[in-house]
Amino acid sequence: MGGDMEWIGIDFGTTNSAACRSSEGQFRETTFRDATGKELPIPTLIAYFQEKYIYGREALRALTTLDDQSLIITDLKPQLGRKPDVIIEDMSFKLHDLVSRYLKHLVFEEVKGLAGRGKVGAVFGTPVEYPSSHREALREAARDAGIEEVEFIYEPTAALYCALNEHALNNQPFPDGPVAVIDWGGGTVDISIVRCRHSPDCIEDLNVNARRQGLGGRDLDGRILDHMLASVPAAETWFQGASRSIKSRILGNIERCKILQLSGKSFAPYVGDISVIPPEFNDAFELRKESILECLNQDIQAVRELAIKTTHQAGLSSEDVSHFLLVGGPFQSPLVRNKMIEGLWKNGTELTVSNRQMATARGCALLAQRGFNLRLATNVVVREADGHYGCVLGVNQELPRATDSLRYRQVRYAVTDLSAPEAIIEIGHVPPGPNGGEYIFLDQLMVPVIHRMNYDERSILPREVHIQIGLNRSLYLCATASALARDEHGQVKPGQKTVELSKIPLALEPGTLRVVK
Repeated sequence: MGGDMEWIGIDFGTTNSAACRSSEGQFRETTFRDATGKELPIPTLIAYFQEKYIYGREALRALTTLDDQSLIITDLKPQLGRKPDVIIEDMSFKLHDLVSRYLKHLVFEEVKGLAGRGKVGAVFGTPVEYPSSHREALREAARDAGIEEVEFIYEPTAALYCALNEHALNNQPFPDGPVAVIDWGGGTVDISIVRCRHSPDCIEDLNVNARRQGLGGRDLDGRILDHMLASVPAAETWFQGASRSIKSRILGNIERCKILQLSGKSFAPYVGDISVIPPEFNDAFELRKESILECLNQDIQAVRELAIKTTHQAGLSSEDVSHFLLVGGPFQSPLVRNKMIEGLWKNGTELTVSNRQMATARGCALLAQRGFNLRLATNVVVREADGHYGCVLGVNQELPRATDSLRYRQVRYAVTDLSAPEAIIEIGHVPPGPNGGEYIFLDQLMVPVIHRMNYDERSILPREVHIQIGLNRSLYLCATASALARDEHGQVKPGQKTVELSKIPLALEPGTLRVVK
C-alpha cells in the first residue's frame, strides 16, 4: 500500500506540533532553536494580521510583541471535530480551513524538502479515547493540505515504539511484560498500558487507556494565573475583559517562566510587563516560584492517581509493571519526573528516549516508514447469565484494512440461556495462555425474551449475538455487538440495542519499508 508515496509522521499537538521523516536510522524533523540553542517543536499557533495568516514560530513572535493588532488563534487540536468555527473578537474562522493551512505550512514549508515533491502520506498520533469525529475532521483537513493518505496510531503507542527502537539501536534489552506509558502534553494527559514481547515488532496493546483533560500544560498555566490573581479581584476582572490576544500573550509569558523554573533557570518575576496592562495591576501579575510549584504538585498528584487507576483497570498491581515511559513537555524536567515516579511503580524500570517532546512524532515516522497492521491480541468472547461463555473471535485474527466501504470480521453467536424474562449477554475477552487466562468483562447487552412453544411444548426462541470487529477508514478499531431478538415468526425485531465495544486488546505489527527514495 502506498508504494509510490513518501510517508512521514506527524504529532499534531495542542501547544506544539512536529512533522518527522525517518530514513536509514536518521530523522529529519520540524524543529527550531530558541534563544538558548535548544531544539523545540513548532508552536501550534496561527496569527492573523492585516488579512494574512502567520504560522508556527512566526506566530509565536507575534504573540510576544507588544502591540495588539494581530489575532492569535490557539487550541486548534481540541476544537477540531467538535465545532465548525472559531470566533475571535467578532471575527469568524472556519476551523477546518485553519487546521488545513497549518498542516500545509508544517509539512511543506517548515523544513524544505521534508515531504519532497511527490505524493505524501502521513501517520498521525492521536490521543487515546478521542472521538472518531476528531480523526475524520483531521483526515479531511490533512487531505486538503496535500497529504493524500492518512493513518492513525495512539500517541503513547507511537512514543513507545520510538523508545523501543532506540533501545534496539543501543543494544539494550527489550522489556518483557507490562509497560506503562504516560504522555503529558499541552492539552491532555494520555496513559496506556501495553505489553512487549522482546522486540519492538511485537507490541500488544492491552487497550487499557485513559485520557484526562484539564491537566495539560496550558491548563496548568491557567491555574498559575488564577493563583496569582486570587487576592486581587480587580485585576482578575480586568483580565477577564481583556482581548483574546492579550490573554494569549500573558499566558504565553507564564508558560515561558514555568519552563525556565522547571529547567532550574531563573526568570523575570513579572509576566505583566506588557504595556496594555494597567500600571496599578503590575503587582498582581508578579509570578512567584511558589505559585508554580503549588499548582504543579496538584497536577502531578492527579496524574499519579490516574496512572494507578489505569494500572488497576488492566488487572495489574503497581508491582506488575515492569517498565514505564514518560514523554511530553513537562517530563523534560527532572523535578517533574522524580515527583511523578516516586513509589508509583515499585518494580518498574524507566525506558529512556533521547527527546521526550519528539518521541511521538519520531514513532509515527518509523511506523510511517514501515507501515503497520493490527490484529487481535486476545480471545473475544460472550458470556451468558448462566455463566456459560464461548469463543467468538480467536487471538491473532487479522483485521483487514478498510476501504471506503468498511470491512469486518463478523460472527453470530447463538444464545442458550432463555430462562429469564431478559437475556443478559456480556461481551468480554480471555487473554491467551496455558489456562486460557481470566475472563475480563467489557460490556453488557440486555434484551427482552419473547417465548413461543415448539412441538413438544418447550419455550424456545432463536437468539443470537452479532459481533463486528474490524478497522475503520482511520485504521482504528471499530467493534460493535448487538443482541438480535426474533419474534414468533423468526423475524428480527427492530430497534435492538447495539453496543460499541472498546478496550479490546490489539497487537501492533510493523510491516516492511514503504518509503520511496
